[in-house]
Amino acid sequence: MRRRRLAARTALVVATSVSAGAVRLPWAQARIDPPPSARALLITRSDLGSGWTVSAPAPRTVPAVACARLHLGLRGAEARPLDAASPTFAAASDGPFVGQTAYRYATAADERRVWRGVARPALLTCLAESFVQGGGHGVRFSVVSQRERPVPRLAVKAASYALQATATRGTQTASVYLDVLLLGGGTGLTELSFSNVSAPPPAALELRLARIVARRLAGRRGGGTGNGPSALTRQPSR
Repeated sequence: MRRRRLAARTALVVATSVSAGAVRLPWAQARIDPPPSARALLITRSDLGSGWTVSAPAPRTVPAVACARLHLGLRGAEARPLDAASPTFAAASDGPFVGQTAYRYATAADERRVWRGVARPALLTCLAESFVQGGGHGVRFSVVSQRERPVPRLAVKAASYALQATATRGTQTASVYLDVLLLGGGTGLTELSFSNVSAPPPAALELRLARIVARRLAGRRGGGTGNGPSALTRQPSR
């Protein structure tokens, strides 16, 4: 019972501190009409299906850039992006958890420039640092592995990252998993975060939500893109 309480507490800490988004992405100030709201990119409870609940509300402020390693080096007049964050959704009290942040830029060229600065190995280090700093409620995290993953076949750009950590509270420990998908297309860029305790988040869930969000980025209403197997249809080794 004590281990189950640790698992639930650990997963909630991970979901609320990391899934809300660790990286704030700059937006070159618009010289045209503002782009569509970033909120249109966010997943909803209806996207997840029955049994999912809101375990934590959306943050009032989308997190700011937290990692100097990115060295984005953007020039010109820059302002805050149009951004939005979803609530943290949970399938059960101990996970899996899903969260999302989304950003809209003035032009597609701005999005591509930010993507080139963000979707690279340094982001994985940023995520690991945010993981460690995200402890709370007596729970501490120590990252034991981090890696880039093969990306799923989607209609938009994608980058995929996986981290595993050990959560410690007193003398108790538990394994925690965080998977992050970065998607970009048009004027939008978004981060989907999946966390779970004891086992990696379900690959089928990740792929299904990635396809939903990719369609929104691409401005499509139809079904998933591409046929054949995807890197997310099977659980990778950790």
